[in-house]
Amino acid sequence: MRNTAQFIFSSVFEDQLIGVIPPADQHQHTSYLRYLLLCFLFKLIPIPNIYIMKRPIIISALFTIVTFLLVTFLACTKDPCKDISCLNGGSCNGGSCVCLSGYSGSRCETKIEPCVVNNTAQVQFSNRSASSTYTVLWDGSIIATIAAGVTSGYFTVAAGAHTLEFRYSNTSTSSCTPSTPNVAQCSSMVYWCSY
Repeated sequence: MRNTAQFIFSSVFEDQLIGVIPPADQHQHTSYLRYLLLCFLFKLIPIPNIYIMKRPIIISALFTIVTFLLVTFLACTKDPCKDISCLNGGSCNGGSCVCLSGYSGSRCETKIEPCVVNNTAQVQFSNRSASSTYTVLWDGSIIATIAAGVTSGYFTVAAGAHTLEFRYSNTSTSSCTPSTPNVAQCSSMVYWCSY
């Protein structure tokens, strides 16, 4: 009778391995042959004598191997955000940065100016007259009243086409010709009147 190592080396295929076992024992050893072949191929445990091994030990060994393989597989699953660091308060979701408002880029590294986000511009008004006070109408509404020789602070307005009129204060008389400025996004403009 061959020893266990000779038994396994005799063939790679199970149907050929079964031919080595006496015919009365073939039905009892089919799962055991699979176990031995796995043990030999993966070298997980020493190969025991085929006639000493008991069924509960085989089941325990298979359960242990399957558990080991599952744990190993699950432990190898990589976190897609592990090596990603998002800047400026951004957070990683599924391997990509989700940026806070006002930032963009693959790592939220680019600051977006508020004027880009809001499509706005800055405007200022200057009264260059020697003695008159002006009321400034922007799109038909009073936006500022400015004394002679004074320049207003900046006003944030929507980018695009507008109407502008300088009037003498407390009158409906224009001090300068009304205009229709087209303000570019993120621009900073000064409008003035000197009459």
